[in-house]
Amino acid sequence: MRHATSRINEFGGETIKVGSKSINVYKGPHRLEANIIEGDNIFLEHTTAKVVRGKNVVIGAHCQIDLVEYSTSFKKLERLDCRVEEVRKLDE
Repeated sequence: MRHATSRINEFGGETIKVGSKSINVYKGPHRLEANIIEGDNIFLEHTTAKVVRGKNVVIGAHCQIDLVEYSTSFKKLERLDCRVEEVRKLDE
């Protein structure tokens, strides 16, 4: 089975969706590793990041996030394989 990991320092956008179907180029486990992810609407799976910053943030399966900063809504799916170390609500 192949394993694929994509690494990037930082990226941003209005809507960011990273999941097993959006990065499934090879058969097998895939990961995105980033220092900073910024956007308005963010949905992440299979991601390791130091900072995730956005208006509406959803952290899903297979994520390891050091810090989430959000201004409107935050949701962490309750899964054993989903870890968020710190969450901060930002003032708009």
